[in-house]
Amino acid sequence: MSDKRIIIQYTIPRYQTEFTKEMPEEFEILSLQIYAADPTLWILADPDSPKVTRHFRTVSNDQKMDLNFIGGSKYIGTILGTYITHLFLEC
Repeated sequence: MSDKRIIIQYTIPRYQTEFTKEMPEEFEILSLQIYAADPTLWILADPDSPKVTRHFRTVSNDQKMDLNFIGGSKYIGTILGTYITHLFLEC
């Protein structure tokens, strides 16, 4: 990874339980919070690195989970807002 890394912000769709984002191939997750009323993910990455499509899933409290997805995914964090939502990234 080069020394040209910057902080990149992504808005998380509110009402989708599955979504994709084009993101740098290598990155470090910095934070997952509500910003300007929207769930938001911040990462640290080289903006010039190759982009890949990342698959995400959100799960609310007491919601049944697809264990196949959860078993092959990485927990990113929890969004505390009007609803509590947990964000996972497919590995």
